[in-house]
Amino acid sequence: MSLEHSSAKSRRAKPANDFTLEDRMRVGAFTIAETCKLTGLSRPTLNRHRDEGLIRTVKRGGKVFVLGPELRRYLAGDEE
Repeated sequence: MSLEHSSAKSRRAKPANDFTLEDRMRVGAFTIAETCKLTGLSRPTLNRHRDEGLIRTVKRGGKVFVLGPELRRYLAGDEE
């Protein structure tokens, strides 16, 4: 393997699994299952909070996500 090839490899973006929880809270997104695990809420409770407007979700490609900044706001108890 040449040195040039090696340096090009190191400039690639991090794979998703290399991002820390803090990175994802700042700019990432969480699935509903991940959000339930992080908050300790059941899926029905999380869905009820979403329906009541306590937490916002987005739908991308048929999957529902909670954006990191929104999850951080929700965990902090801030209301918007």
